[in-house]
Amino acid sequence: MARTALQNRFLHTQAMIACRLALGFDPLIVSRGQTPDILNFLSDELLLEVVKYVGCSKKEPKYGGIAPNGPKRLLNLAQCSRRLHRITIPVLYSHFRQSESGGSKALPQFMCRIFATPELASCVQVYHCAARDSQWDDNSLDMSAVGEQDWDRITQALNKTMDFNEEATEAWLSSIKAGDWDAITALLISTFPNLEELEFDSWSYTDEVYPRIIRTLTRAKEMQDRGETGPLAMPKLRRVSLEYWDTENGLTIRLLLPFLKIPSVRTFYGRMIEDENVEPTDDGNPNWFNAGLAFQTKRLYMYHSSIDLASLALFLNCFPSLEIFHYKNGAAGYASFEPPRLMAALQPLKPTLQELRVLDEEQHGIANFEGYPLGSLTEFTKLRHIDVNSTMMIGLEDPNNPGASDVFPQGQILTDAVPQSLEILRLRGCGVWVPLPMLDLIEHKETYCPLLTYVDLGWEKILYPDKPSPKEPYIHPGFTKDEAVKLLKLCEEKGVMMHMTVEPPKAKHVGYRDAGKNTRLTRWFEYPYDGYEEFCREHGCNLETGWQP
Repeated sequence: MARTALQNRFLHTQAMIACRLALGFDPLIVSRGQTPDILNFLSDELLLEVVKYVGCSKKEPKYGGIAPNGPKRLLNLAQCSRRLHRITIPVLYSHFRQSESGGSKALPQFMCRIFATPELASCVQVYHCAARDSQWDDNSLDMSAVGEQDWDRITQALNKTMDFNEEATEAWLSSIKAGDWDAITALLISTFPNLEELEFDSWSYTDEVYPRIIRTLTRAKEMQDRGETGPLAMPKLRRVSLEYWDTENGLTIRLLLPFLKIPSVRTFYGRMIEDENVEPTDDGNPNWFNAGLAFQTKRLYMYHSSIDLASLALFLNCFPSLEIFHYKNGAAGYASFEPPRLMAALQPLKPTLQELRVLDEEQHGIANFEGYPLGSLTEFTKLRHIDVNSTMMIGLEDPNNPGASDVFPQGQILTDAVPQSLEILRLRGCGVWVPLPMLDLIEHKETYCPLLTYVDLGWEKILYPDKPSPKEPYIHPGFTKDEAVKLLKLCEEKGVMMHMTVEPPKAKHVGYRDAGKNTRLTRWFEYPYDGYEEFCREHGCNLETGWQP
């Protein structure tokens, strides 16, 4: 029997077992195969849920991204029967993803399949590609598998783009024949009526290499402004992700605008955004800014970015309904980051912001006010979730220190910094400056943050596989053991859950010297550490540290 047939039978069996268990059959009876073949008795809606589960890898967000990996390995299941094919294919085509390692033939083949079977276009919800700068010959896609009938269908699709004249259509077709990624992608995303998400990796530092995509996005914005809902308007586009192609510098804010201007876009994720306003206009503003600029985006994520804070203030002022803002400084460019200056940029978000994450994990150590607190967030009346470096909420110095800076205070009283609406507080990189302010905050929770229910300070606790585990944390950065126990008890009394990552007991290691060769050696002992004490005594090692004097 051929391997494919075996795979089909296996997947069909998986579907059967999942259905039977879902309907309450005894697992023992199911394992013996004594239940009836019930696939034919399930509704399409129930079977669709099975299809989404069987043969799919675990859905995990891509690193720093905004979408799950989507269904995989469903093709064999689609070949089991006509009914399964009909139900499975829409799920299979809902997510199109091509990474940089996906080869140069995959996208042209996908395009041919879409135009050969037009109903598939309505299945595509996520379009994820590694962008290619096709002005370089080695970045052109391989079009050798595209046949004459395919070219006829592609031409027909181009003719439906409405506002492009015949000359422009011919030029577009010529670019597609040359394997131009921009030309192919612009045509495809104009074809999907249910497109919800665009994800582009390796985006270039200039939009000059993507003229057709930019024109397509601009047209979609104009059509949505007019209330049109056809595929060319991309009416269901909700999420956009752009990641820069290199490891230095990044995308300027101007390159983000064609995506953000589309009214339907609610979530934007950008990785490596770098804008230092190096070419300001005569009035000093960035060259992308105009006073009437406004976006409908509610969730904005900017990671590994470096933006001039004056430019960032103008940028955030363009989001009148922003609810979630994440900003991680570093990696793109070399600008210093000063938290108290960021507060001015955050001011426009006071009426709407619900979640704030600001991280500076790649500190350059050259900024005048690096390590200073952000300032008070009490006027952000809807802010429920704060996730920041601990110094941004507290600072490093006593806020009452008379020697503090005249420009910005070096310290901040935590109870004066949190809003009444706060529900979740996460402080990263906690040091010895955190325990006293945190104890004070939790003790007076009813006064300063009555809705607070969840705190994360980077603590860890041990989960033993063979005995009861202690309630107290094993790792508690910045806190002594007594301080950690006191805070944990206080949280329990006040109804606040302290997040603690659960870890298995860590291995112990013994460092010793080989007596014969005087070579430093290490030996590891996993829990329950059988033989650890005997080995330490044999080699004269400290039982507490495992090291030889």
